[in-house]
Amino acid sequence: MKNRFQLGALGAALLVTGSLAAPSAQAQNNMMMPDPAPLNAAITANFDRIFMIHAAQTNMAEVMMGSLALRRSNNPGVRMIARTTMRDHARAQRDLASHFRAMDAPLPPNPGPIHTAVYEKLSRLRGAAFDKAYMAVQVGAHEGSVTLYAHEIENGRNATAKAHAQNKLPHILGHTAMIYDVARRVGAPGVNLRPPAVVQAAMQSLSRMQQM
Repeated sequence: MKNRFQLGALGAALLVTGSLAAPSAQAQNNMMMPDPAPLNAAITANFDRIFMIHAAQTNMAEVMMGSLALRRSNNPGVRMIARTTMRDHARAQRDLASHFRAMDAPLPPNPGPIHTAVYEKLSRLRGAAFDKAYMAVQVGAHEGSVTLYAHEIENGRNATAKAHAQNKLPHILGHTAMIYDVARRVGAPGVNLRPPAVVQAAMQSLSRMQQM
């Protein structure tokens, strides 16, 4: 409303004087900057649904990319990651499907355009080049999932969505630990940029998992 009033006043000044000086850069920025409060409030109120959509699309992408990795890679570590993520994300997707039905909400029909674009790029690679690219994708995807699931546990409002996040986050953390290890061994780009404390914690977690 404030911006509309300002624009109206400037237009009236133009009619009276016959000229209008260009607003300053700061004024232009103020007019173009949206108020974040309404969007933040809407996202917060609907975050459980957003979380479930992201989780479902990620599950589909992991199964799809894992299947591709088994066809493109001969690296034992990469193939282990592919088999593990395919198995666990397929199981998670079955659980999510029941949650969507309980909430009378539609399950996403596909992994979405971003995951699909990444898959298409990976599908053009083979051998060591594929291994590095696939593991770099896995690092980023699982770091993002850890953040998303932790946020849902902390801030979610829907009991079903929160319970799903609490149940699946330990598996995602386990995947992440294994992924860091394999990504380092194949020389995946970007893994060397991760904070040493994060990688060290992942390696310690992996060591404990192997001893169980």
